[in-house]
Amino acid sequence: MLERMRDLFVKKLRTDWIDGERKASEHTPDWWNISQYRRQLYFAYGNDMPERREYESLIGPAATRYGQAYTASPVTVFSYDGGIEEAFPIAMEGQFKYNSPYAPYATLKGELLSVPSETFFKLDQYYANGKVFKRKSISLVVPLIDQRFSEHGVRPTEGIGLASAWMYVGIEDYWHSHLDGGYNFRPAKTFDNLFVREFYFYGSYDFSPD
Repeated sequence: MLERMRDLFVKKLRTDWIDGERKASEHTPDWWNISQYRRQLYFAYGNDMPERREYESLIGPAATRYGQAYTASPVTVFSYDGGIEEAFPIAMEGQFKYNSPYAPYATLKGELLSVPSETFFKLDQYYANGKVFKRKSISLVVPLIDQRFSEHGVRPTEGIGLASAWMYVGIEDYWHSHLDGGYNFRPAKTFDNLFVREFYFYGSYDFSPD
């Protein structure tokens, strides 16, 4: 009897472990590599930025905020105008030269965060990693670096830091069929400052209040 109970327990344990692996690997095929690190850097540029509507549910208080950052390479950013509860941005690596309305090819401003590695299981599911968005390591330019960055491999250079972080970019084959000439999806707004000539920054001005 005891032996049978033990066998059933071990079988359930193995089944739970396999189910957990299957669930994790659906959108996180590199989960084994991800789980080898306690924390990793993440570049947030949409609704999962601090003070945005999805931040607490997706990332929460376990994150360490390192301030603003800019993508080192230009991207094209569209925003879905679904009102305050539904709007979201899509950053894509390609340049859309002949798209109407015209979308600039510019750097993107967001926030650099240090998050526990298990956070990516939740983020990968939210972004449908591999199907709708893809998580990739990108280079960032981080102004006004302080020494806290050194533990994450950020290299200060004359007041500007260079960092690598994970980011979610839209899969172009998926999103091309959804762009609708500006009806629901339109180019996100761009800005400029003393540090960057032109950059995207997603905010409340990217969607209609109604």
